[in-house]
Amino acid sequence: MGRGFTLVEVVVAIFISAAALFGIETLMVESYKQWKVSQDVTNLIRDLDLASYLVKGVLEEADSDTILNSGTKIVASYKDVWQKELYPTGTNLIFKDAKSAREEQVIGTLDSLSFEQNSSVSILVKIRVKRGKESLENSFLVYLRNKGGG
Repeated sequence: MGRGFTLVEVVVAIFISAAALFGIETLMVESYKQWKVSQDVTNLIRDLDLASYLVKGVLEEADSDTILNSGTKIVASYKDVWQKELYPTGTNLIFKDAKSAREEQVIGTLDSLSFEQNSSVSILVKIRVKRGKESLENSFLVYLRNKGGG
């Protein structure tokens, strides 16, 4: 008589294989979800860094500043050489060169932006970015090193 598999053995093997495949699929779906969340956080970090460095770079070089729109817009300039504006429009941070009237969207994940005069030569900046449930914020003090004739 030939040695084959009984029906019970085949059913048990199919059940074990299905359970293993289900476990692997669940692990892959959860891994993808975690990867997606980490990508969102990585993108938010990039956006927050970009916005922070741009604001800091512009303000450090300015010799004058004007805070407008209840602290959400700033106009910074250096002598008659340049004038830049930074302000939110929806979830976008806009960087405008006032001399050429050219506007650029810096980031599209802006949740809030505020500027507060801390002293005659420093400004407190607060930036918050958000995508979905994830959000990050940064606050920093910028010294206008050219203000006051420097």
